[in-house]
Amino acid sequence: AVGIGVLAAYGALVVHFSDKPQTEHHMVPYVMLDGRETAFDLQTSTLGAIAQHTVILRMSFSQAASIYHGEAGDYFRANGRESDAATAYEAAVRRFSGDLYLLNNLAAIYERRSDWENMLRVAEMASRLDPGYSRHAARARYLLEFGRGESAYREGRMTECAAHFRNARGVLTGSHPFDSQREAQELTGLDNNIRVCGGSSTTGTTITSPD
Repeated sequence: AVGIGVLAAYGALVVHFSDKPQTEHHMVPYVMLDGRETAFDLQTSTLGAIAQHTVILRMSFSQAASIYHGEAGDYFRANGRESDAATAYEAAVRRFSGDLYLLNNLAAIYERRSDWENMLRVAEMASRLDPGYSRHAARARYLLEFGRGESAYREGRMTECAAHFRNARGVLTGSHPFDSQREAQELTGLDNNIRVCGGSSTTGTTITSPD
């Protein structure tokens, strides 16, 4: 029988079992019981024992739970269930926000769904881990401002319309430039939209949309 001990912490080990292929790894949960790492390997009958293995990585419970939800997200994404994938990835990120793979997949889903606000939120999380993602955050901010400008235009809120398109222009010409040819085309469209919303366009009264 196992006595009641002091449970201090818990998490998971990523291990390679010696009788498995070199690329096959397994996750084994553990707790710190009375100051000792105690594993729960279902392949053995003894608490704390693990079949012959090599420890690849130690993870906190949050990291392990994040991987569980992330793998569910991968499954849903591979089977065309993007809404379920986004839910699973969000659950993973809530538990551990330091995985760029999860953040990248989640941002890509929001981009395909034209959900610029959530794309921006996730891209900014990624950019705090890797500054290279700042470019993606800037693109999301640009598209968010552009979308708000379009909504204001449709609803006749012309002052707000012009303000959002000016904000979009500021992002486009900021510190994270996009493709130069594409940027030049979009700047031309933005300048037209600002004139349309301000009532000073001489070429028409219709705004243009981004590529």
